[in-house]
Amino acid sequence: MKQASTTSIRKRLLLWISLPILFVSALIILLAFIFSWYEIEEVYDAQLVHTAKTLLQLTQHELLEGQKLNIELGDENSRLQHRYENKTAFRIWYKDEIVLQSHKAKEFADIEAAPGFSDIVVKNKPWRFFVFIDPDLQLRIETSERYAIRYELIGQLMLSMAIPMAFLIPSLLLIIWIGIYISLKPLTSLSHAVDVRKIDDLDAIDTAGVPAEALPLVQALNALFLRIGDSFRKEREFTDH
Repeated sequence: MKQASTTSIRKRLLLWISLPILFVSALIILLAFIFSWYEIEEVYDAQLVHTAKTLLQLTQHELLEGQKLNIELGDENSRLQHRYENKTAFRIWYKDEIVLQSHKAKEFADIEAAPGFSDIVVKNKPWRFFVFIDPDLQLRIETSERYAIRYELIGQLMLSMAIPMAFLIPSLLLIIWIGIYISLKPLTSLSHAVDVRKIDDLDAIDTAGVPAEALPLVQALNALFLRIGDSFRKEREFTDH
């Protein structure tokens, strides 16, 4: 007769505890990515709007003073540099002519973004554009930045969560495995105690230290031993007569 396959309680418990932990951890990382990306989009879009507003105010000041918008950028100061500098740009139009643009914006050539926010690929690299048009002053303000800035930030945020979890989850699973092993040790001891019993040892099993979940089984075994003992005693009394 083929023996029915058995499943370890220890494996079952470890499976039922570890899988939800892994699922919840993955869900937390996914939700953190979604919410972080949304907030990063909002913050950097607000920065584009703020830069456009500042450029608009400066340009309006020049126009209100009756000056011609013929602004040129001088040489760059080598002490004012940042690694993200080449990933941002701006352009200003007055009467459909570019009157001021950053050095990086010169690469945009004839690219014309739509008013408001838009995404445009420039030289195989995605950029985020914001355009504001003032029809009264005939001004067009454009600010832009590469998506690489946002990708790098979201990557750093996700990495800052993934690295601790890479240590936390295995440590947690190890603690759970040790806890399960210690918790099931009384059952292992009980099984060993029953296994090494002599055939004529029908004394009741000591219930001290037996887990509450295993106590009904021990009580049933003790009741069985008692019935077997009574049966043997009656059989001996019958044979003695």
